[in-house]
Amino acid sequence: MSLSQSHIIKYKHNKEFISFGISNHDNEHFYDWIITVEFYALIHLIEGVIQSIEPSSVINNHNQRLSYMYKYPKVFDFHKVINKYNALSDMSRTARYKTDTTGLDQCKEADILLEDIEQELRSYIQ
Repeated sequence: MSLSQSHIIKYKHNKEFISFGISNHDNEHFYDWIITVEFYALIHLIEGVIQSIEPSSVINNHNQRLSYMYKYPKVFDFHKVINKYNALSDMSRTARYKTDTTGLDQCKEADILLEDIEQELRSYIQ
């Protein structure tokens, strides 16, 4: 299995986890974790696409991932992918490190960002 395929499998695994819903027995939702997992799914999707284009690519951090995205503007359109990637990255960071800032509205916004990027990269999702 190629590294690209491994990333796409991990992306799908994270999406499946999100689809189950993250809540406790009192039906209290963990929106911060939903947003975080959505961003991690996006990371794997992006890296899977990059690996399919450039199999020798090495990505060890967020800056390297963004550099590869900028390297392929026809795939990672600035307005349709990169801006939305950055927005979901910021939302994930806020969800992880700030208190009382993440709710249903932010979760819905994160869902839309991920769905928009998935739509742009749909030809790479097998």
